[in-house]
Amino acid sequence: MRVLMFSWEYPPRVIGGLARHVHELSVALQAGGTEVDVITVDENPVSPETEIVQGVRVWRTRPYHLTPRDFISGILQMN
Repeated sequence: MRVLMFSWEYPPRVIGGLARHVHELSVALQAGGTEVDVITVDENPVSPETEIVQGVRVWRTRPYHLTPRDFISGILQMN
């Protein structure tokens, strides 16, 4: 089986619990024989676009920045 996960944070970019959860889940699935890919955001220009971390293929994309018109719009853009 193959699984594709999307997450706006993934180690080493850790803001809250989402990065840790997605990382631990993807590693556990991979250890059980599932092929796992994670697509995430990375603003570091020297980070590799693709790498294998503990058997999980991680795809790091560069974000595009939108200027929110107000606070609520900014929060909604994060989700």
